[in-house]
Amino acid sequence: MNKANKMFLMLILVVVFYQICYIFNTSFIANNIRYFVLFDDAMISMRFAENLANGNGLVWNKGELVEGFTNPLWVVLMSIFHIFHVTKEKISLFVQLSGAIFTVLNILIIKKISDKIFKNTYISFGACVLFSFYLPSIMWSLSGMEVSLLTLTLCCSVYLLLVSIEKDKQDYKYLLLLGIGTFIRIDFIVPAFALILTGCLILKEKRISSLLRASLIIVTFAAVQTSLRYLYYGEIFPNTYYLKMTGFPVDLRLLRGLFYYLVFILKFGLLVCIACIIVSRKFWINKMHLLLWPILSVMAYSIYVGGDAWDNWGGANRYISVAMPLLFIFLSGSMYFLTKILEKYIRGKPIIWRSKARKLLWVILLIIVCSWYSEAYAWALWGQTTRYIPVAMFLLCVLILGCIFLNTRQLGHLLKNKIVVFYMLLILMLTIRINSFNGIDSLKDLILCGENYYAIDSVRMVSIANNIKETTNKEAKIAVVWAGSIPYFSERYSVDLLGKNDKKIAREKMHILQDVPVYKKFYPGHLKWDYQYSVGKQRPDVIAQLWKNQAEAKSIMGMNYILKIMDGEKLYYLKNSKNVLWDKII
Repeated sequence: MNKANKMFLMLILVVVFYQICYIFNTSFIANNIRYFVLFDDAMISMRFAENLANGNGLVWNKGELVEGFTNPLWVVLMSIFHIFHVTKEKISLFVQLSGAIFTVLNILIIKKISDKIFKNTYISFGACVLFSFYLPSIMWSLSGMEVSLLTLTLCCSVYLLLVSIEKDKQDYKYLLLLGIGTFIRIDFIVPAFALILTGCLILKEKRISSLLRASLIIVTFAAVQTSLRYLYYGEIFPNTYYLKMTGFPVDLRLLRGLFYYLVFILKFGLLVCIACIIVSRKFWINKMHLLLWPILSVMAYSIYVGGDAWDNWGGANRYISVAMPLLFIFLSGSMYFLTKILEKYIRGKPIIWRSKARKLLWVILLIIVCSWYSEAYAWALWGQTTRYIPVAMFLLCVLILGCIFLNTRQLGHLLKNKIVVFYMLLILMLTIRINSFNGIDSLKDLILCGENYYAIDSVRMVSIANNIKETTNKEAKIAVVWAGSIPYFSERYSVDLLGKNDKKIAREKMHILQDVPVYKKFYPGHLKWDYQYSVGKQRPDVIAQLWKNQAEAKSIMGMNYILKIMDGEKLYYLKNSKNVLWDKII
């Protein structure tokens, strides 16, 4: 095995170990049982998958045909795990492990793409390191979302297109893969068309006819999916489309999307990255455009839909994360070309110029460090940064340098090649920088020193579900805001207060939030509720959660519900309900 392969093998081993630790860190113990739970949106898909595996169809509630998901193939994959009747406490682990496997495959395909474009081991390795330790990609992939599979589909399509470009002939394999990607998630059609358009422009043979044929294939896949949806659910679009894209001023939606996009690029440190790209512009080749346009397309789409509901967390959201590997390849190549420019500058001038070049190197390093500390200075003042940043830097240094050194005989050779060392330091510092979007908190998440972002809420949701299951019979009806973990673990008919799984609410007008800045008035998937319908008309036996304007809900509930606090959570029980086990309620 040559040195390059040893480097990547060691990286993959480290990544696998890290993934195991990360998944375990998301688990928790409740009622003396260790639970593995996915992100709550993924748990909605799990409920659909469970019903499909049990022969009840692709439904959230038995007998109700509402498409409350946009990831059909991912739901089918989840249903396969349910066929084997794994306990509910452990079945999410298998979904997380599948995400881990897809992530490892992503690393391999990222290497192949980078090798195809740049034919440079260090660029490939740098891109793989950036992807492997980018917290949003880790979180979305290991929390049960379809991001890992979508990312793999996009990267494989890019690689197959690169092969087609080398042959200067359109290969339909990548088009079929892009078409399948639309079944994983329907909005994958956006980066798919961006990739098709770029590929057809690069290909010299019959560009217009190639573009038309390629577009026809993708449109056919979308048409098949739409036809199946209409035949089964009686709808042209998923229920979530009506929920998030109708009944609200378009300008406010776009404003929110643009705001959080700007927040993302500033926290990502993209200004420094753009500087690297501009400096290395003369090294660009046509193939690099295959990386650029899919990235821009998902960013534009994120703005168009108003961003994601969890943009407050920071980092790349679910839409942008799909194309992040392409951005990392782009940045890794740009930074390497930057170091090559500096290398030529140093070696090609008299000794007096060498001193200026060294100053230039330090200026670039200083810019990157200052860029990171411009957001982290508050934590530094409190002395918290000094506790964790060195730990993260040390661990990443050990990883990167360990993968390069491999044995002590190579140490001397590496130190002679100072440009490679400088390049790897850039990769190291960029890895830390792009993960500091929440300051010390996100870096603590990266090195598994803090509580997991979504696991904290999962503990609460599982507790609520278990209390409902113990205090109601199987005929009980419950009302929820979090439509994933509570319905899944309680196994009760559920009323979705926010309408993701309710056709009526999804088609109503959105409420406009008050007392918030204008760029935050849109909140994807969380602005439609109708207490008169969900509480007054449906009369759930238990109201597990309430959303905004709780005073309105409580006025509708009147004296018909009894408030009980169980494990610190408020539960409202319908008086005299035959489906409530009153003797079980404390």
